[in-house]
Amino acid sequence: MKILIPVDGSSYSKTALAFLASRRELLALKPHIELLVAPEPLPEIVPRIASKETLIKYYEISAEDVLKPSREFLAKEKIHAQEKVFLTDEPAKAIVEEAKITAPDLIIMGSKNYGVHSGYFVGSVTGSVLSHRAFMAVKPPMARGVMAASAPPHSITSP
Repeated sequence: MKILIPVDGSSYSKTALAFLASRRELLALKPHIELLVAPEPLPEIVPRIASKETLIKYYEISAEDVLKPSREFLAKEKIHAQEKVFLTDEPAKAIVEEAKITAPDLIIMGSKNYGVHSGYFVGSVTGSVLSHRAFMAVKPPMARGVMAASAPPHSITSP
């Protein structure tokens, strides 16, 4: 079994990782897990004024800032995952392309909540991926229309 988990360092992707960690029967199958990072693009002007080396270093640091807490959380849970960084100006497109290449059986990604309509709408990246692929979107716990302050049982924290 192959599982693709796009991560961006947000509480939503942390919720997706915590969801995976809570599925012990699934993990007992020893699935191949891939974390995918598509760092946010820089404003248009930056590539025109910064060197190629500086841009590459920026994206390497950005990707590591996302991967490090994800990697540490998974290590504590004794879950091994491959990592891939996809440089693009469209994260949803990167996720869809990676899904075409790796053909995962399951994509797990966090989804933003939108107040009272949280059951009807998902974030733009999640919605774009969903329009191309079936996958599981995990919403963080809610408390009276606001994200709950308590973390899920398997929580990740950023430094």
